[in-house]
Amino acid sequence: MKLTKAQYDTVSESFPTRRGNVSLSNLEVLNAILMTATVCGINGIASCLIPALEAYDNTK
Repeated sequence: MKLTKAQYDTVSESFPTRRGNVSLSNLEVLNAILMTATVCGINGIASCLIPALEAYDNTK
């Protein structure tokens, strides 16, 4: 599953504004989340969420 720009535009006001040194758009992040959910299901997201958050915290 992948959202088009037109589909994203209908829900874009629900997402926060990008701030700081951000290289990915909200659309790209949302598509990555949808792709993970499509391929791995909710259990796949749950199993990789904690390591992903830990990796993010270590880069700060």
